[in-house]
Amino acid sequence: MHVRVSHVGSFPFKPEAQSVELVVKGYVESGVNAPAYPQLRDFVRMFLEPYIEAGILDDVGGMYLVKDMEGLKKPPELKPEIWEAELFVEASKGVFKYLRAPVTGAFTLASNILLQPKAEDFSATALSDKQVVESLAAYVKNNLKYLASLGYNILFVDEPMLSVVVGARKVLLGYALEDIADYLDYVYSGVTGERGIHVCGRISKPLFRTLVSVEELDVVNFEFYGTRENVQVLERELLEAHSKKLAPGIASSKSMKVEPVEELLGILKEIVNRAGLNVDLVSADDGFRGLRDVAPETELREICFNKLKRIREAVDRLVAGLKDPQSSDQRYESAGGGI
Repeated sequence: MHVRVSHVGSFPFKPEAQSVELVVKGYVESGVNAPAYPQLRDFVRMFLEPYIEAGILDDVGGMYLVKDMEGLKKPPELKPEIWEAELFVEASKGVFKYLRAPVTGAFTLASNILLQPKAEDFSATALSDKQVVESLAAYVKNNLKYLASLGYNILFVDEPMLSVVVGARKVLLGYALEDIADYLDYVYSGVTGERGIHVCGRISKPLFRTLVSVEELDVVNFEFYGTRENVQVLERELLEAHSKKLAPGIASSKSMKVEPVEELLGILKEIVNRAGLNVDLVSADDGFRGLRDVAPETELREICFNKLKRIREAVDRLVAGLKDPQSSDQRYESAGGGI
């Protein structure tokens, strides 16, 4: 069984070329073998920057107010300036076989775009305008193709907003589960490489089943350390029926604590007992940008890469237990088919 260790994307480091080089070194030392380019800026702002520069959106303090609705709705000709991704490809040549590229998704981008200066709820954001979401989806698709052309072979759409839109009993703002599936099939059609989606927060059963059934997706990535109840939505049979891999987050992306390997291994075993051996691209729950400003950067570097190193060690322990029938780490359960 080959299980890769990955990262969702962001780091709490200065947005400069030197940080990209430090991240490459940190990945190597911590044993990450499917690394993401380091997002060193806000993951929404970095993709909406071209819209701001084109006069379509206005930054109003962390949200983005529409200035040109027609410009927002028409097919995008904008290209993001993902300099981190370009530098990371150059800095990691010959080092990694797999490169992961995170792209912020259309639903999440739209939820940060205001249709009016003040918004009481998501109905006052571009998330309520399906034509805008469709235009942003085309922009996301262009970004995925662009990153694939740079050499990235694991392409991820980051859609934390989907855990809000799709609840256990209803889907917000007039969307249907089929709309979510159609959107992902569209953005990934014609995109080469492994294709995944990252959704943080609590995952409802309908959202899990919808994402797993998307034909163009290969990997679904959820958090389990901060939202342990996500284990309960996992269905091994469904993952296998649709040939999907589960990429679990098993360490906190919010706490400065570096979790013990035994704790991470325990979470990983619990996941495997529910999902079977359909596990790959193990990471922390999310990126580490939320840790910025809580400690000096030198300390944050040590924390981030030690977390990734512990994840590597937990994965190695899991795989070793599978290979060694006498290992105390190996406990097959006839019902779950895992350990």
